[in-house]
Amino acid sequence: MEKTEVKIKNKIDKLLPHLNERQRRIFLSAEAENIGYGGISIISRLSNVSRPTIIQGKKELNEKPL
Repeated sequence: MEKTEVKIKNKIDKLLPHLNERQRRIFLSAEAENIGYGGISIISRLSNVSRPTIIQGKKELNEKPL
């Protein structure tokens, strides 16, 4: 794992326990978008969250806030 991935993994590991399920999806999808191409796969691997879950978060991220 490269240095950048270690930093992202550490951030994910610190934040996820404090978030509810919807917040997790949105946070992970935002991180994936920040990475760009291949971001969903990278974030899925680092967080152990499925790609469909992150894709759902991407849809929620682009919706009007609750």
